[in-house]
Amino acid sequence: EVLSNLPELRDIGSTVAEVEPRRVNVRVIRLVSRELTVRVELGAAVELESEPVCTPATITIRVPEGMAGRIPEGATIGATIADADLRQLRADVSQSVAAMVRVPEQLAGVDPVVLSAEQVSVTLRLKRTVDSIKVPTVPVWFSMPPSEDSGKWIVELQDKFITDVTLSGPSDQLQRIRSGEWPVKAMIELSSDDLARGVQSKSAIFPGLPPGVSAAANSQIVRLLRVVKRDAK
Repeated sequence: EVLSNLPELRDIGSTVAEVEPRRVNVRVIRLVSRELTVRVELGAAVELESEPVCTPATITIRVPEGMAGRIPEGATIGATIADADLRQLRADVSQSVAAMVRVPEQLAGVDPVVLSAEQVSVTLRLKRTVDSIKVPTVPVWFSMPPSEDSGKWIVELQDKFITDVTLSGPSDQLQRIRSGEWPVKAMIELSSDDLARGVQSKSAIFPGLPPGVSAAANSQIVRLLRVVKRDAK
């Protein structure tokens, strides 16, 4: 009779014809429910802009009636975000990641313990950590307008490097520069007038830096040895 009433069998129209053994001993455990607030646990040390938000914010936990007293008033239930997921988060952007719900330590060894959800979604925002590094030398490049034929001009730089460049920005982006993943360069942009006048110096910029990174140096003036047009043949 009990097996016949199981939803898994009843819903498909099955009938239990025979059961062996015909009688079994059944242990009935009365469960009681407690609703606990979810507490986010971060495995790795990270700084957050604000408190993380959990969805759902509470978990219903069902335990044997005799064990419910182990759960103190105001108790919370932890949800852990894996270190690997934290390392993939970007700074200063709200993102959602999954966190696994962990049975409270007070219920260690208790069986059964039933949770309304085994994982929650956590929305959090990492704090952007600002750092700075100094680069001894940054190579100088030059560019010309698309309207100019670079093959018709001779451009020689006296200053081939900008020295003592300070880079400031998010720590994770500066690490990309430290590791060599993201090279840094300085650039002087020569206009058609600069070429025609044979300009002798030009202020450099630092294009193509990682997001949020800025660069500065005591002097960004680049001196040129000569800017002349090649003799036409």
